[in-house]
Amino acid sequence: MKKFLSLILFVLSSVFTFAQQFTANYFFQSGDTSSLGVATSLQPFENIVSQRSTTYVWDFSSETWSAPVTPYVFRPASQSAHTLFANSGINEYSNLSTPRDLFFSYSANNDTLFFDGYFDMNNVVYKPHVPYFIFPLVPNDSTYSYTKQYANSGTPNVATGSVSRFWSFDAFGNLVLPYGIISNTVRIRTVQTDSVYNPASVKVTEELMWFRLSDGISVLRFVKGGSSVKAYYASVNSFNAIAAIENDKNAISVYPNPFANTLRINTSGKETIASVEIYDLLGKIKIKETNTPKLINASELAGGVYFIEITTDSKQVYKQRIVK
Repeated sequence: MKKFLSLILFVLSSVFTFAQQFTANYFFQSGDTSSLGVATSLQPFENIVSQRSTTYVWDFSSETWSAPVTPYVFRPASQSAHTLFANSGINEYSNLSTPRDLFFSYSANNDTLFFDGYFDMNNVVYKPHVPYFIFPLVPNDSTYSYTKQYANSGTPNVATGSVSRFWSFDAFGNLVLPYGIISNTVRIRTVQTDSVYNPASVKVTEELMWFRLSDGISVLRFVKGGSSVKAYYASVNSFNAIAAIENDKNAISVYPNPFANTLRINTSGKETIASVEIYDLLGKIKIKETNTPKLINASELAGGVYFIEITTDSKQVYKQRIVK
């Protein structure tokens, strides 16, 4: 049962403020890209679970992970070689030694993200189609779902098992990883119990997931497997810096993100802004500014995901995903 709380203000070292609830626009968006690595964590899962607050700093700098290099994408499911999931919306894919090849789809009104299934490293398919998240996500909120499964095509009206899933939005803060720092992350804890094919054969999967709010990438996952913990960890660099300024990667910054009505553009170094365009996911330009704009009034934009494209006098282009 979802519990809606009053507005909560989180002030982090980055002086970041976020709204009361998070919609589907923040998570699992087609087009998100990063790099991914996988390793066994040195820390007991229960210890990590207990590390939670509204402004927590999770310090995993003692882990031996190197910076991830394997491409990590959230692409349209139609681009996958697995036609079985052609009707899914999103394929989360990374060709690791333990590959991630999962499929998700959103409901028509974007209030539910469904987990449609996956292919494992032996190309074995799992296809439960169960609610993965229900939106909006509210700090300290928890939700439980139960879905009967009908895995036997010969008796399509006879349940063969079930999948139950519990998740909670239990913390917010910064990640300190061996190869860098990721600020402003949402942590979600999940417990999923599967008996898809046989009610007597039960598998329980526990996960902790951190999402970076600037681009919705799942930057860290801990998956409990008996006494061991498998860690999937992403790049500390946000995918949205598509074209960095040549001599200064921090030459342009856009904030706050997410934003309410106004966006500020900060420049350092020698770059001067020539123009700014904000366009939607369909590529339609919604706002266009020239003459060195530093403050953008975006109050007329509807809530959702957009891209901002900044062109400098030297013809350098900076692109970033933004969320209202």
